[in-house]
Amino acid sequence: MVVVRGDDSDPDSSRRQAEAFRRRWPAWQRYGLSAYYAEDDDAVADLAADQLERFAVLRLYDPVALIAAGVEVVPTFRSPNVTLAFGDLDLGWPRSRQSSMRSAGTPTMRPEGVPCPTSTSS
Repeated sequence: MVVVRGDDSDPDSSRRQAEAFRRRWPAWQRYGLSAYYAEDDDAVADLAADQLERFAVLRLYDPVALIAAGVEVVPTFRSPNVTLAFGDLDLGWPRSRQSSMRSAGTPTMRPEGVPCPTSTSS
């Protein structure tokens, strides 16, 4: 099992999302980021082709490593949605990002985010 999150190559976008989460649910006193559980490579491929198709690169995380870094992995809404919750915005997510297991490209992108030669995107 891995946790999957889209990477738009803009470090500030994760910060903005985490801050918006805290404003929306202030009583929880946590920052939060959206992510997904995936049981295997097929589930990652499904996410890449559907919910995360707009991202050129996906980041895959070991849930145990995230928890060890101080991030709660909280099931939310419907499976496979999860929230990555942490109390310190300046330490929580940056430290957790370092626990990224690997990157995966979406069907029309290479892992580095470069379009594949057969891509039809413009």
